[in-house]
Amino acid sequence: MTLRWGNRAAGIVLVARSTGNVLFLLRSLDVNEGGTWGIPGGKVDHGENARTSAVRELEEETGYGDDVNVLAEPIHRYEEPGFEFLTYFGYVEDEFEPELNWESDDYRWSPVTRVPKPTHPGVVEMLGKRRKAIAAEIRKIRSLP
Repeated sequence: MTLRWGNRAAGIVLVARSTGNVLFLLRSLDVNEGGTWGIPGGKVDHGENARTSAVRELEEETGYGDDVNVLAEPIHRYEEPGFEFLTYFGYVEDEFEPELNWESDDYRWSPVTRVPKPTHPGVVEMLGKRRKAIAAEIRKIRSLP
């Protein structure tokens, strides 16, 4: 069983609309699954909804506090006894340089078809089930005026 900070967490697949690239963070060795590439995310605080949590975690982990467009419903739900992780899809207009906190050592904007390795097991699982849906969302937001 993996040690977790809580029983509910949320993350965000963040896309830069201008390039179609996804933001990946290299998890520091101070967190679970350190040394793997993942997405911004973390514990849903008591009384907080998962979507709000995903956006808060993005800001905490990258320093990005500008407008983020986030779908209302999660694109993926991972569940195991006593734990749930909800993944949302969001986008910003352009790639930005994150101001990383202690949870990440590096970042990379990459196409969803070229995820950096080694990849966090949760991201591998999520993309294995939702890569086509995410690619469709990316095409949709890139076609916006």
